[in-house]
Amino acid sequence: MRYILILILSTSLLIASIGKVRAMKGSATLKRAGKTISVKTMQEIYEEDQLLTEKKARVQIILNDDTVITIGSNSSYTFNKFDKENNSVEMYLDRGFFRVITGKIGRIAPQKFKIATKNATMGIRGTQFMASITKKGEEIDCIQGSITVTNLDKTVIVNAGDIARLQKDGTWKVGKIVINKFYEAITSESDKALEEEPEYDELPTILDDYLIDEIITQVTQPFDLDITIDNSTNLPAF
Repeated sequence: MRYILILILSTSLLIASIGKVRAMKGSATLKRAGKTISVKTMQEIYEEDQLLTEKKARVQIILNDDTVITIGSNSSYTFNKFDKENNSVEMYLDRGFFRVITGKIGRIAPQKFKIATKNATMGIRGTQFMASITKKGEEIDCIQGSITVTNLDKTVIVNAGDIARLQKDGTWKVGKIVINKFYEAITSESDKALEEEPEYDELPTILDDYLIDEIITQVTQPFDLDITIDNSTNLPAF
């Protein structure tokens, strides 16, 4: 009986959730162990889950270390690894858009917090960054702090207000964020100029995070929220 109990406890630890869906708009599904699951608010997230969002959908997930991940429409995002005990996180963006506000693991062990795409591995030195993969290419933006982008054994540093763009030769070129392209995503304010860039219409915005944060604080949680969010909409230095 003792061994059965130990086995049950060990199994439950192996399949423990790593976070929850705290808010969403539109439709999304999870691919888990060959099954497709419709995503709902308060949905449990597990290691190796692949989140697929549909057109005009947005999903915000809070991991168990208080990391906030906002995923945009037509995206594919996989939660490869979350090891709170050893302060290690690995995730993967196959397509679409994500925005991250790092939590405790990112602050305690930033070198073990990694998000990858087909062409880069992102390491963090700050708190907020985002990336998009569209027909036009792959871009990585830093809102606060700084991040490292590594590919082909080369690493570039992307500071707040900077953007890294994938070049044809597979390297990354760093420049300033184009304000009229990502203005809404950074400041939450509408801009008619964005209508000329329809693939960016559904970017998660800081305002979304604030509104969703208000929803989150009304929910009883098994952990301390302790999210670091810049409460202003001030732009980084361009």
